[in-house]
Amino acid sequence: MSVRIKAKKNGDIVIPHSAFDNLNPEADYEVEQEGNALRVVPVNQAIVSDFERRQNEARLRRDSMTPQERAADFLEWVNSLEVRAPHLPDEALRRENMYD
Repeated sequence: MSVRIKAKKNGDIVIPHSAFDNLNPEADYEVEQEGNALRVVPVNQAIVSDFERRQNEARLRRDSMTPQERAADFLEWVNSLEVRAPHLPDEALRRENMYD
């Protein structure tokens, strides 16, 4: 189905009600830009499609990397993670202290 929309000078976009005949009128929608096209999707679907897009970008990037570049990229990612718990002191890792 194709529907003509109108862009106003102030940036508003007018979409005829007939474009939403098969959609839930109470749902939230997000507009995604794909090249010079716009796509209206329900917000929960937009989250999934954004995840899939990022996953595909990461896959393409990973496939073009050498094993050494992938290892360096992985270490960079690990080092960028936030530390959420204190590190165990070396003393706690000694065998005789594990069974106390």
